[in-house]
Amino acid sequence: MSYEGFEQHVCKNGHRYDIPVMYYGDSDNCHVCGAESAWFNGVDDTNGESYGKVPDDVWIQQFILTEEEWGTCNMGHRHMAKAATFRIPSVHEHATSRHWWTGCVWERCK
Repeated sequence: MSYEGFEQHVCKNGHRYDIPVMYYGDSDNCHVCGAESAWFNGVDDTNGESYGKVPDDVWIQQFILTEEEWGTCNMGHRHMAKAATFRIPSVHEHATSRHWWTGCVWERCK
């Protein structure tokens, strides 16, 4: 039996990022600033349903502190100038914001 999944993280500076399960044992430091992870959530994707995921729209609606900022470089390309930051969910918020993918919609985990 195999397991597929990933972890959702928020670093000490508030950046949100995911780490695939294949990288367990490697650094779980932030991909934006290199800070240590301050919070994580395990997501089981073995059957393709992403059981336990906190969906992106929930992050934006409930936990965002500052939005990302974009700029245009001298070559005319748009780049993220500053990453969004998020607050860490409380234990209750974490439990009630976890979902799974039915194939059509996100359902809240029971």
